Amino acid sequence: MRVCVCACSQHLQATPGQSAAAADKAAADKAAAKVAADKAAVAKAAADKAAADRAAAEELRRRATALGLLQVLTPAGIADDATLKKSIAWCDEQGVTSVSDMVKYDDMVKDFVRHLGLKTLPGKKLLSMLQPPTARLAGQLSDRLPPSPESEAQQAPPPPPATLAASRFIESYNQPERRPDQL
Repeated sequence: MRVCVCACSQHLQATPGQSAAAADKAAADKAAAKVAADKAAVAKAAADKAAADRAAAEELRRRATALGLLQVLTPAGIADDATLKKSIAWCDEQGVTSVSDMVKYDDMVKDFVRHLGLKTLPGKKLLSMLQPPTARLAGQLSDRLPPSPESEAQQAPPPPPATLAASRFIESYNQPERRPDQL
């Protein structure tokens, strides 16, 4: 049987001693081999694309880590690939080489958060995380210091003293041998 390169049925000719059915079978076999080769090529392309995507994601995370972005964005819950790409692009545009460069200037932090286009709560989390260390430390220390006389004056008045009957009930309740619920 002689078969042309295109393996179409128009060019198939039966050789002497070969039937038309055998020629059709040979053409079908060749077509199946071409389909299998095409499937293998598609599978190889998909595997190559997946490997390239993994490599790109690793490079993205490596750059974000080098800039200090991954360490800041992960606790804020916004370390997805899209946000990392926006963050790195902004740092490249602004000439920022590390998060500490950005933290030195409050207006840069606000521009950065605005550029990311975050929702309100993640944006506020990120802003608080990117406060300069001295401001964050001062905030933490003010929580631990005793209140000043001015702040005490602004606080709510103390609760009224308990009545005599209520205080005697509490005293009797706290004495196990004389608790009212056991009488």
